[in-house]
Amino acid sequence: MGVIPDAEMRKARGHIHSILDPIWKSKRLERRHIYAQLTKILGRQYHTGDLRTLDEARMIYRAVRALARELTPKNESD
Repeated sequence: MGVIPDAEMRKARGHIHSILDPIWKSKRLERRHIYAQLTKILGRQYHTGDLRTLDEARMIYRAVRALARELTPKNESD
C-alpha cells in the first residue's frame, strides 16, 4: 500500500509520471531498469505511490529529469 497523498504530493507524483512514463513507454529504457536506478537513489524499493515526503518526490523528480535529458538527442530541436 502507498502513502495517502495530499494535493501537493499528488501533483508532485503526477509531474514525475509525466516524465517517467514516456521514457519506458517509448522503449528507450525498460521500466524495471529505470525503477532499479530510482531504488538506488531513494535507498529503498521505488514506487511513485510510496514516496513519503515532498523532499523524496523532489529528489526523484530531479533524477528522472536528468535521465530524460540523457536520453534526448542533442540535435532533437533541429
